[in-house]
Amino acid sequence: MLYDRFPVRGNSFRSVKTMPEARVGVDAGGTFTDVVIADGGTAQSLKVPTDAGLGEGLARSRRLVAGSPAVVAGTTWVTNAVLEKKLARTALVTTEGFADVLEIGRQARDDLYDLGRSARVAPPVPRELCFGAAERIGPDGTPLVPLTSKEVERVAAAVRAAGVEAVAVCLLHSYANPEHEARLAAALDDGVALSVSHRVSRERREFERASTTALNAAVIPLIDRYLRAQEEAIADSFPGAPSFVVHSGGGMMTVARARLLPLATVMSGPAAGVAATARLARRFGLARAVSVDMGGTSTDVCLLRDGIPVSARDRRLGGHVVRLPAVAVESIGAGGGSVAWVDDVGALRVGPRSAGAVPGPAAYGRGGVEPTVTDADVLLGLQGGVGGGLELNEELAREACARLGSRLGLSAEEAARATVEVAHAQIERALRLVTVRRGHDLRACTLVAYGGAGPMHAGAVALSAGVERVLVPALSSTFSALGCCLSELAIDDVRTCLARLDQVDWPRVERELEGLVGEIAATLENDRGALRVFRSLELRYRDQNDTLEVGVDGESSPAALRAAFAERHRSEFGYATDEPIEVTAARARVWIDEGTGWAAPAPAPRGDVEVGETVFGPVLRRGAVKLVEGPAVLADALSTVVVWPGQTAHTDEDGNVWLERA
Repeated sequence: MLYDRFPVRGNSFRSVKTMPEARVGVDAGGTFTDVVIADGGTAQSLKVPTDAGLGEGLARSRRLVAGSPAVVAGTTWVTNAVLEKKLARTALVTTEGFADVLEIGRQARDDLYDLGRSARVAPPVPRELCFGAAERIGPDGTPLVPLTSKEVERVAAAVRAAGVEAVAVCLLHSYANPEHEARLAAALDDGVALSVSHRVSRERREFERASTTALNAAVIPLIDRYLRAQEEAIADSFPGAPSFVVHSGGGMMTVARARLLPLATVMSGPAAGVAATARLARRFGLARAVSVDMGGTSTDVCLLRDGIPVSARDRRLGGHVVRLPAVAVESIGAGGGSVAWVDDVGALRVGPRSAGAVPGPAAYGRGGVEPTVTDADVLLGLQGGVGGGLELNEELAREACARLGSRLGLSAEEAARATVEVAHAQIERALRLVTVRRGHDLRACTLVAYGGAGPMHAGAVALSAGVERVLVPALSSTFSALGCCLSELAIDDVRTCLARLDQVDWPRVERELEGLVGEIAATLENDRGALRVFRSLELRYRDQNDTLEVGVDGESSPAALRAAFAERHRSEFGYATDEPIEVTAARARVWIDEGTGWAAPAPAPRGDVEVGETVFGPVLRRGAVKLVEGPAVLADALSTVVVWPGQTAHTDEDGNVWLERA
C-alpha cells in the first residue's frame, strides 16, 4: 500500500497541549455556513446563511456544547480576495537582472486562440515595484556574488520609499541556500507584511516560486483582518477557545502559521471535506474513492487511492500560478444554486453563476426569480426536507422553470429535467477528469457524496457512468464542517533535491528526506498523540519536464522505487521505459496522529417512517428504513438522499447510506 505511517526518528520535540476533547468545525461556503459540534464521540450539525456571518453560527453552536472547544474553520477568504483582485500593494525583491520574472512568466498565453484578451493576467506585483539586489547564489547553494551590507541597506531604503503594504523576497536559487534572503528579510521586517520564498515554496522553477511568494505577500494583510474578525467571533461565543484553520492539504494549521502562509488556505473548504472522506475511506477499506461535494455554488471532486487524496503540485488561482502542496480537487460551477440559462446559440447551460443564499433559488421565496438546479429538484420531487429545514415553494420553482422552458420550447417539467441532466453531465465530466484522465477506471471507484445537493444527484451520475456504489456519509450536508473537526494538526512541505535514482546518490536523497522531516516536525508542538510522517519523492525520466510522486517507506530502495515509478507512469501515461530516472524533490507530511476516532451523528428523533410523497416517489425518514428500493427520497432536517430507479439503499449502524445498483 502506498500510504503507511512511520514514527519520526531521531528527533526530540517540545510538548504542549494542542487540543481539548470537543471541537467545533465551521465551513463557510458561498451559500451556507455549516457548523458541526463534535463532543464525546457524537456530532450535531446546523446551517446558517453565509450572509449572516460566522458569529451567528458560533452563537447557535454555543447552546450545544459546554466549555471552550477548539474551533477549526475552513475558509474561502483568500480565494475570494485573489479572484476579486483585492490584493495589497506589494513589492518584490529578487536577484539583479531578474526583476521581469513575473512579467515574462513561461511566455505562454492563458488562452492560445483568444487574441482579444491579454496574454496573461496582470502579476500581483507591478514592474515598477520589482527591485533587484546585487547578489547571486548558484544552483548548488554556492555564493557566486556576495550580498554586501551596503546593498542590503540600499534595497531596504528603496522598498520603504515605495510605500508598500507587503514585501515578497525571492532570490535566484535561494531554495539551495537561503542566507541572502534571510539577510534581506531581516532588513525589511519592520512593520510591513513579509513573504520570503524559502519559507513559502522551497522548490526550483524561478517563476512559479516568485509567483507563489508574491501572491502570498499580497494577501497577508487581508487574511490578517479576516483572522482577527474570526478570533473576535470565537471569543464572543467561546472565550479562551483555541482556533485553527484548515489548509489546502486537508490538515489544520495554527492561526499564527495561517497569518504567515495564507496562500496555503486556498483549498481550505474543499480540503476539509476530502480529509473527512479520507478518514471514511480508510475506515471502510475503499481502494479507490472519489469525493463528490455538491454544495450551493459548485461541485468539487477528488480522487483518493487507499484512503489518501491525490495531491496537486501546482494550480492556477485567478490566473496566477500557485505552487504549494494541496489536494487535487477539480471544481465546476454546478451546485444547487447554479443558475440555468440559455446561451446565444440556444443551448441550455448550468452555472457557473450562482443565485447564492440571498435572494437564492426561486423556491426559497426570498425574491429570486432565475431558475436554478434547486428549483428543478423541487419541481421533479427530488427535495424532501423533514422539519427544521428551509421551506421550499414548489409554485415559485415551477414559475422559474416555466420561464426557462418558454425559451427552449419545453414545459416547466421538461425544462427542469433538462437542467438536471445538464448538471449530471457536467459532474460526470469532472469525475472523468480525476479518474480516466489519470489512468483510473471510474467504474471501479466508490463515489462519496456529500454537500447539500451531492446525495441528491450522485446516484443518477453513478448509474450513467457505470459506478456500482455510492456512499452517502452521515451528516452529509455538513460533511466538510465535520472534516474540520476531524482534521489533524499537520504540515506539508517540499524541497528541491536533484539526484539520480541509483545506489550512489541514494544516501544523499535519504538525508534530504530525513532533514526535511526533522525541520517540519520541530515546528509541531504536541503531547496529544504520536508524530507521524508520510515521505515521498518526485521522480521523472531523465530530462523530462513533469514528475510523478512516489511514496517512500522503510523498505524503499532505488530498485523498488523504479518499479513503483514505472507502474505509476504506465497508469498515468500508458507506457514505461528503461530510461534513467531522476529525483527532483523530496516531500513530507508530518502530523499529530490522534487515532482513528470517528464522530457519530447524534441519534435522530423518532417519527413516522413515511413522511410524504412527491412526483418522484415516497419520502422516507432517513435512517428509519434499513433497505429501500428506488425510486425513493430519504430525508431529514438538513439532508436529502435520492434513491434513483435501478438502485437500492441501505443504512449502516453509523448512519451512512449505501446506494448500489439493483
